[in-house]
Amino acid sequence: MPDLILDLPPAVLDALAQRSRQTGEPVDRIVARALADALQVGHSTVFQVSTASALMAGVADGAVTVADLLRHGDFGLGTFAGWDGELVVVDGVAHRVTAGGASVAPAGDEVPFGLVTHFVPDHDVVLASVDDVAALHRQLDELRHTDNEIFAVRVDGRFDHLDTRAVCRSTDTTPLDLAVQTQAEFALADVDATLVGYWTPDHLRSIGITGWHLHALTADRRQGGHVFDVVGRDVHVGIQHLGDFRLAIPDTAAFRHAHLATNRDDAIGRAERKPSV
Repeated sequence: MPDLILDLPPAVLDALAQRSRQTGEPVDRIVARALADALQVGHSTVFQVSTASALMAGVADGAVTVADLLRHGDFGLGTFAGWDGELVVVDGVAHRVTAGGASVAPAGDEVPFGLVTHFVPDHDVVLASVDDVAALHRQLDELRHTDNEIFAVRVDGRFDHLDTRAVCRSTDTTPLDLAVQTQAEFALADVDATLVGYWTPDHLRSIGITGWHLHALTADRRQGGHVFDVVGRDVHVGIQHLGDFRLAIPDTAAFRHAHLATNRDDAIGRAERKPSV
């Protein structure tokens, strides 16, 4: 990264030093983030609406619109108000995946939970073989340099098998683990697709869905959903370390009055994994 030499007033230098001592964050990163915010350019920030604990408590009413969400990033995932489909954002376009397939989501559609970033990979690799989703997770883990921060990942290629789901419309107060009991499941074969994913560390478990969370969108933009399983060869992976995390708390009565302190790890596991037969 190129160097930037600045003449700063003593008061600004003192404030930077104090912030660095308080947070442990390097001064150069504080300055880079402040400049990016002031100039309104993308940087390594993940913007998240609402929390995992809110989803599990059934807080699924709209918090922001698709248009609002896209102001913060061009790459992401989430869901829609009332559990009306899976959200997949690829190349700045938001798509809704339902039982009927994928379509472009109108700007005014409401989102209760989502993550987006301006995706600029730190490095790219090719995975020669992906035998299942667990193998993909292990290979992606090898690309992370810390267990304590968030990462975004994009996987592009042709997949021998892609097993996905889409939640079906329920109510704004249905907990996620109950909403997925009526999900639509898809077994896609020999498809070109993009996987959109985030890795959230365990210490953020009440805020995010920990571990790898992947959504898919086929190249023809007709199918996709939350990824249960995947098999592929020679797939291209780009990974981005996200050093800045912004959380938007829903300004809704449902969120303000929800009971969010309960440990719902088991429920999140049921919602994220494919149901056993």
